[in-house]
Amino acid sequence: MALMGAAVVLTFDDAGVVRERVVIAANGANRGIEIPAGAWHALAALTVGTVLFEVKPGPYSPLTDKDFAPWAPPENEASCSQFERWYRNAQPGDRPPAM
Repeated sequence: MALMGAAVVLTFDDAGVVRERVVIAANGANRGIEIPAGAWHALAALTVGTVLFEVKPGPYSPLTDKDFAPWAPPENEASCSQFERWYRNAQPGDRPPAM
């Protein structure tokens, strides 16, 4: 749910192809989205100062909280900024950039 600003939410198939693109915005028609359990997804802020609120079923397990797709870079890798830029403009049917 967008509390301030706006973000793009993408869902992907197992090969990394974009299935759905939804823009959520605090002052927009779509303020939030429900992502199906187990769906590959990504979020990218579209405006400076964006604040999002996420709710997940518990209990929280820090060792298993993140599962990275094989087609996406691990956190803090050099190619992460390239992926973030791609997320902002990716459309259904688009494939991820090569790492």
